[in-house]
Amino acid sequence: MDNNFSHAFTNRALLLQEQFICDWISDIEKLIEQKTSFGILNASISKQFKFDKALTDFKNAYPLHLEENGFNLICFTAGSNGRFKAIVRSYESWVNSFKIQQEIIQYPSNTKSLIVGDCSHSLHFFGLLESLYRNVEPIVLASFSTKKFFAACNKELPQLLYITPVHLGLLLRHFNAFDVAPVLSIRYLVVGGATINSSTLKKVQLMFPNATIHEFFGATETSYISIKTPNCPLGSVGKICPGVTVRIMDSEHKLVPVGNVGNIWVKSNQLFRRTVMGEDATLCDDNGFIHIGDMGYVDKNNHLYYVGRNNHQVTIAGKNILLTPIEKCIQNHLQTPEVAVISVTDALKENRLSILTSLTLTKEQQRALLLEVRKEFGALATPKTIVSVPLWPLLASGKTNRTFLQKLVSP
Repeated sequence: MDNNFSHAFTNRALLLQEQFICDWISDIEKLIEQKTSFGILNASISKQFKFDKALTDFKNAYPLHLEENGFNLICFTAGSNGRFKAIVRSYESWVNSFKIQQEIIQYPSNTKSLIVGDCSHSLHFFGLLESLYRNVEPIVLASFSTKKFFAACNKELPQLLYITPVHLGLLLRHFNAFDVAPVLSIRYLVVGGATINSSTLKKVQLMFPNATIHEFFGATETSYISIKTPNCPLGSVGKICPGVTVRIMDSEHKLVPVGNVGNIWVKSNQLFRRTVMGEDATLCDDNGFIHIGDMGYVDKNNHLYYVGRNNHQVTIAGKNILLTPIEKCIQNHLQTPEVAVISVTDALKENRLSILTSLTLTKEQQRALLLEVRKEFGALATPKTIVSVPLWPLLASGKTNRTFLQKLVSP
């Protein structure tokens, strides 16, 4: 990338290629200093969206024209279906998130970070920018492997770890299988992308005995909504963050009583501006609140509980069934995050559920699992089949690749 930053970037954002990020840290710092809007993309994103490289003076970078003025970040995110979208967020909104993180976790400003995952995805991009905001150059493991991770920890002695639950699951498997020594340098874990069950958390604590684990709940569009500390109730996704207002509304946009499940609407100084590429299903109201499809409830102590997404449910025999709680139940029973409940439509146009997991279960273990699900959710919500997928498919973000799993059980 050229070091000449005199080019005019009116309503333009540079999109940097992921594979050059480790060589570009100093250039990214200059982009921040010059208040030049930018984002990071990988090969998968490049294939999904078309970019005209010829319009920029910078090597290995693409321009993206924006309607927004000012210093913005282009954040790419993909759900477990792998379909990317790009959103615009002001740099100021991210700084607000950085400040919330430091206020809650309370770590020194010179804390060295390790980021596990592709920086084109919002969680890891956030970790990169948060580290640079503190004038700390992070360690980035864009190409993940368990051996690389433990080698980096032994060599670099990082203290703050940004990671997804699925990557943690892979590390745990390696840690136990090869009797790896615990990582003593890690003091703070920032985990996002999905929730972790309590039994897995205990195992993670053995791997990082000196660490305090913080799970955050939020999305690229909202950033932090809540952060779960060790003192929060087990079933919650944490206490609502300072400066964040959450309203739980019904389908008619009316407030529901405390403790009742509804749609999660959020207002804060961390919200995105708009989606510039891909599908945008975000709802906005006249009071500055947004809803991205999450459902849950809040208790009297301002702890938030997540029960699923309104697009992650199916209808069976006329009854709406949320799949996220079923997955959590199975993850707790099997003590692994590598679980998915997939719906398949049969020849009679009926939805049938299948459990997919990386574990190979005996018939007795399968019966015990299905009995556990039936006890908690009833016969209609109990999956009919269990499929073992030893090589668990992951997206570059570290999330489970549900599109791949869907193909395994589709007729």
